Amino acid sequence: MTTVTTTHVKDLRELESFAKEFASKYLLNPRTLVFYGEVGAGKTTFIKLLCTELGVTEATSSPSFSIINEYLSKRGKVFHIDLYRLNTEEDVWNLGLEELFFDNSYCLIEWPELVEAYLPDDTLEIYIEVNEKKERFFKIIVKKLA
Repeated sequence: MTTVTTTHVKDLRELESFAKEFASKYLLNPRTLVFYGEVGAGKTTFIKLLCTELGVTEATSSPSFSIINEYLSKRGKVFHIDLYRLNTEEDVWNLGLEELFFDNSYCLIEWPELVEAYLPDDTLEIYIEVNEKKERFFKIIVKKLA
């Protein structure tokens, strides 16, 4: 069974509030989350807010150049992964990502297209769209396993 939820976020204050709500609903246990959206849609900003909600106390940053940032949170390890600069599946697997998907950590992945076929079945999908007013529209897809 698949559930789709949509949320409209008008500004940063609402985004912070939505991140709290999202975390309390979807981040109860470690899992893999994938984020889709154009450049500038707010994927990294939202992930930073989620890291705060998970209890990450160190400064978070975009992993655009490092590809993987690892943080410790009150709930365990959090991996923020940005695959934008990678071109092939081989590039991805040379990083050892498959191990991260199944080690009971949070994996928050931007630009996941190269790894879609390898993601855990219960991966949470988040799509972010931006309108001309810079408002965000989140579509969250939850796949329930039978």
